[in-house]
Amino acid sequence: MDTSTEEVISTPLKEYVTEVEIPEGVEVHVEPPAKIRVKGRLGELEKDLSHAAVKLELDSGKILVKFLGKGRRAESMIGTISSMIKNMITGVTQGFMYKLKIVASHFPISVKVQGDTVIIENFIGERF
Repeated sequence: MDTSTEEVISTPLKEYVTEVEIPEGVEVHVEPPAKIRVKGRLGELEKDLSHAAVKLELDSGKILVKFLGKGRRAESMIGTISSMIKNMITGVTQGFMYKLKIVASHFPISVKVQGDTVIIENFIGERF
């Protein structure tokens, strides 16, 4: 009977920290651990990032994004969360515009704009 024990080698977790600058005219509120509200001249956005296991802190005109992990997953997670916050800031200061092009290849569809609503008729070959 072999009574030897296997040694598990584990690398310690590292705290990754990145900073996001808060421009003038933008208010940011952080509710621990990871709920953020960004307010600017074009409106207000709120996002709960606690599912990502990050910690957010305000520090003299900057948002500190902290993540405890290791390797590429940790680096990609902190980069993704930082980008989401930057996009929130862009949204409340400059706004976003999406241009879509509708292409129908098999079934013909008709698209109408009535006020601020887009109406798509004959979608997926429907007949009424």
